[in-house]
This record gives sequence, structure tokens and C-alpha cells, in this order.
Amino acid sequence: MGFLKKFVALVKGTPDWHEKYNQDMSYLYEALNDMESEAGRSIIPCSAVYDSTNKVHVLTPLNSSQTIPTSGIIPVTFIPDADFHAGDKLRFNGQDCDAAYSNTDLAVADGAFRAGFVTSVVFQFVEAGGGTDRTCLVILHNGEAQYASNAGKAANADNAAKLNGLASEAYIQPQDNLLDNGYFEINQQNKAEYTGATYTIDRWQMSIARGKLNVNDRYVTLTNTSETGAQYFRQPFEILFQEGDVLTLAVMLRGSGQGQLFLGDSATGANIGGGLSFTPTDSWKVYIKTIKIGSIIPKYFTLACVGQNARFDIKCAKTEYGPYFTGWPVWNYALELAKCQRYALEMVSASNNEHGKVGIGNVLNEITAVIFCPTPVSLRTMPSASFAGNFRLVESGRWGDGIPVTSINANHVTTNGISLYVNTTGGLNVGKCYELVFSSSERNSLLLNANL
Repeated sequence: MGFLKKFVALVKGTPDWHEKYNQDMSYLYEALNDMESEAGRSIIPCSAVYDSTNKVHVLTPLNSSQTIPTSGIIPVTFIPDADFHAGDKLRFNGQDCDAAYSNTDLAVADGAFRAGFVTSVVFQFVEAGGGTDRTCLVILHNGEAQYASNAGKAANADNAAKLNGLASEAYIQPQDNLLDNGYFEINQQNKAEYTGATYTIDRWQMSIARGKLNVNDRYVTLTNTSETGAQYFRQPFEILFQEGDVLTLAVMLRGSGQGQLFLGDSATGANIGGGLSFTPTDSWKVYIKTIKIGSIIPKYFTLACVGQNARFDIKCAKTEYGPYFTGWPVWNYALELAKCQRYALEMVSASNNEHGKVGIGNVLNEITAVIFCPTPVSLRTMPSASFAGNFRLVESGRWGDGIPVTSINANHVTTNGISLYVNTTGGLNVGKCYELVFSSSERNSLLLNANL
């Protein structure tokens, strides 16, 4: 079903609204119903470039083979590369549409759309008196109506309110992100800085020891301290792609130095199918690259920070199927945390007045016990186990009688937990049941890490 078909059905078909607003909105959906051209009915994807000198957002149709009408009601969608400010103009297919329109005294509000988010616009171009009357009927941004004209019969804000709630069906939703933790807000290892060739925040890795990653509020900072070469920041794909698949990569960042965005097939960042080279600025900007996969199947999303002391502030990253970037999906912290916990899970002390209990199990021999530890999600693969603080195996329930733990190793992964080999210096009673417990006097943690 086309964009306008959905839009018409929603405006006309809502019983509570129909009688109250039918007169106000009738000219709009009647005009939509009168359209016969399939090209006019289909939404037209566009690229968007902001001309800051003339304050014009230039929208250029992406499909050169598609019939582009010069008049009528025309819906388009685009990813703005700059925020909208009151007084800006929109230019579609060479035709300008002013910010203050001929059929209303109201201008589009400042911030009607923002850079990096899918925005849909319905234009009306009408030949009249030797010229063209150019009108913007609706702006739908990030799932909500930011502007809706009704020939000046009501306030602009009222019309936007009428369309809010309907917009999600009349709006091309951003596709899901094939990357996990694409907003860099999950950091189970709880470090403020990572250095060397190591996994950093969940699911993201620096593959070469040429710099550091600092974790900030709502973004991360990647710095390259090497005189030569690049610092790679990457995430492995769990999906096995096929030859011929088309992927679009996107990253929002600011900074200095040189950057490269590409698909890689190795830890050193081998470039597959051509990438995007760019020079970042002090302003946040979205960099986008579409790649068709050939005979070499990519394994990693890779961002390279090139040049000594080059620095990137990175806000978000995305990979999706298809030839277009469809915008940033709605961030769901709980869902992303569950994805990340499949690869890395840290259990820490919850309070300072009780001993924390990790799991329970039986003694294998006088040195080793097999302890089962329940996990909130099934781990993707066998993790490595490490712990910090004071852990003991306790039989009687008394912390003072517990036997200190010297090492913990993963044994077996199940759908609801993990079996651990817990080692001591000796003294366990074979055939007895023990709890793995950590002390309450200091911060303790058990990290199960399979961040691959």
C-alpha cells in the first residue's frame, strides 16, 4: 500500500475525528483521492543537501528512472543532513517551496525536522497564472506531524495535533539496526577508558593497539595516538551475509583527522567492496556508505580513525539491508541490553550488608566444585570467566567457614545459565553441596565475557 493510500485511510477513517474535522481536512484527502498517477501515489525517496548560504534543503530524487511529476500532490521522504530552522526553504526537483506558505499566514516551526532522522513531506505544486503555487501540506518527522496546513482554517499546532498518532502508519519507519548497542550506552565492564587491542563497551572492539576509547555521556571518543596507521573500531556481524546482498552503513560523529567507513573481513580491517573516506568537522554529521557484497563475505562493520592524535566523538552507528539509510531506529535499552548480555554478563554486589550468592552446586573433588549460575538470558557462546574481589565456596551458610576461591572457569552453557568450575586450594567435602558467595565488604564482580 502506498504512502498516500495509508494517509488517506487514516484521516478519513477515524470515527472520532471524521465529523469534527472532515470539513477542515476535506480538501486534502479529496485531492489525494483524485490522483490517478501511480508515480504520484508512491512516495519518492530523495537525497538531501542543505545549502546554508541560501538556507535551502535541496531534495533530489534518488531513482532517476522514476517518473517525477512537476505538479499535483507529491509525497517525498529524505534524511536531512542539517536541522530545519524557521525561514528555511525546501526545494524538490528544482522547485522551491517557501517556509511561509501562500495558503496560510503561519510558517513551519523551527525544528520541524532534525539531521539524521527520516522525514516525509507532502508537497502540492499547482500551475496557476503562468507560474506555480508551491505549498507544503504536511511534514512528518520521526513518527509525528510537525506541520500540517489546512488552508488557514485553524492554527498550525492544532493541525499537527490532529495528525499525531496517525503519523506512524503514514510514515516510513526506520529499519532495524543489524548492529547491537548502536548508541554505545551499554557498558557492562563499567570502564571509563579502554586501551590496547581489546573489547571495549559491549560488542565493540578496538582491533589494533593504536589508541584508546573513552566512554562519555551519550557518545564515545575514539583517539588514534599512532604516528602511522589507523585505529579500528569495529563490531562483528552475527548474520552470515550472501553474495549480492546490499548493505548501507551509517555513523554519526564529529572530530578531527581522517575517517574511513567500510565492511571488513579480518581483524586488521580489510576493506570489502569499497568504503567511504571522509574528513570530520566539529559539528555532528551522518556519514553514509552503501555497499553491494561480492564474493568476499564481510565479517565486521569497521570505522577507521586515521592520523596521529585524530579523534572521533561517535554518537551512533548502524548497518541495514538495502541501498538507502532509513534513519535511526527508536532506542530500546532493555532489548539492546538483552542482546549484549548474550555475549557478556557481569554480576556485582547489590548492597554492602549482605553476602551475594552467585549459584549452587556439588563438589567434584577436594579442590573443585561445579556451580550452576542462572543467567537472565541465554549466552550466545562459551564465555571466559573472571572475578574481582573476595569469593568463597560456603557449605554451612557461614561466610567465615567458607573456602576462598582461586579461579573460576566456564564449563558448559545452557539455555538458562552456565556451569562453572570453581577452584580452591583444597578442603572441600566431596558429596556436599556448596554455594558460590562473594563478600559484602567491598565491590565484587563476576564477569562472563564472550564478547565475540
